[in-house]
Amino acid sequence: MSHVFVVKPGEQSRLPAVADKAKRLQARVLAVGSSGDTSKCRICGSQPANTKEDVPPKEAFNRHTVLLRNIDETRSGACVRWRNEQRQGGHFEYSLCKKCNNDTGGWYGREYVSFVKACADHAVVSNAGKILTIELKDIYPARIVKQALTMVCSSSGPGLTYGSPELRKFLLNKDERGLPDYLKLHVYLRCHGGGRSSGVAGIINTKTGSSTVVSEVSWWPVGWILAFDDSHGVVEYNVSEWCKHGYDERRSITIKLPCHFAVTAYPMDFRNPEQVLRGRNEQFKQSQ
Repeated sequence: MSHVFVVKPGEQSRLPAVADKAKRLQARVLAVGSSGDTSKCRICGSQPANTKEDVPPKEAFNRHTVLLRNIDETRSGACVRWRNEQRQGGHFEYSLCKKCNNDTGGWYGREYVSFVKACADHAVVSNAGKILTIELKDIYPARIVKQALTMVCSSSGPGLTYGSPELRKFLLNKDERGLPDYLKLHVYLRCHGGGRSSGVAGIINTKTGSSTVVSEVSWWPVGWILAFDDSHGVVEYNVSEWCKHGYDERRSITIKLPCHFAVTAYPMDFRNPEQVLRGRNEQFKQSQ
């Protein structure tokens, strides 16, 4: 879990005004993300995390070699530095025990793959910035969101389910319904290849001072954002109601999903490549 602050270029001068709020936000992030035993399964919290969890399932376009990039805290200063790792066979985490891995994959994985494939044709660069209407016929909504939440948990620290036992119960019992009110799950279309996972992170608006704690995981063609306590600034499609459906409930649903770029590793950063490059150039000039 990284403990660094990352500031958008041009916003450094606003930091003093939100310094106290930023410290409180950091405390909230640490409370959510740093509790629990890092050697234990991210879902049950009791068994060793010794099996490979594909995030997302391999059939959801996750079979290719990936390049992982993580913030290198020892080298980061005025500019963020990264360490790279190449991984064969798709993206995965050693974060679940055998039973949780097998149970969640068997219960939820197939329906999630069907959902992802239904979204794929819409998640293209030409649709970036648009809201796309997608008709989903005869789907099992609960299975889709439970797989999405399994991915979020797998990519976050053990504190996520340690501090939210209701979430743990929701995933380990396929017939359990409903998330606690303080958790909201959102989804969007990712218009280009690749993925990102933020772990538990805090975001603060330096203009308004509003903040939120989120955990985001995306892999083309969809991204998921789990928001804690509130959803300030989260405008993606809210699928929290899907959690109220039963495991065997089938529905036909029309959804309207925003389509975004997700170029950087930062959660809820939907700038296009030109905006990202411009920001990096500004950051480089300021560091000189």
